[in-house]
Amino acid sequence: MASTLNADNGVSSGTSGVKITSDASGVLAIQSSGTTTATFNASGYLGIGTASPSRLLEVSGATGISRVTSTTGTNAVYQEFNNTGGVN
Repeated sequence: MASTLNADNGVSSGTSGVKITSDASGVLAIQSSGTTTATFNASGYLGIGTASPSRLLEVSGATGISRVTSTTGTNAVYQEFNNTGGVN
């Protein structure tokens, strides 16, 4: 699969429509078929499903956005959320 690096158009790979772009403000975006699917902003925040993340990781979607699965069916799967201070 051929890849192209172009300062104006980002990086494109093959025929899948995947493109990586960046701009002068430091935003790096990953696009698929013309739709931005992930964005890294100048603060280092990653947005999935949002072009303007305001947290270290921000995930947004109209349907279920998280799945944790055990591939063995016998091992426990954990998802942990901690708030070590503050209200947000």
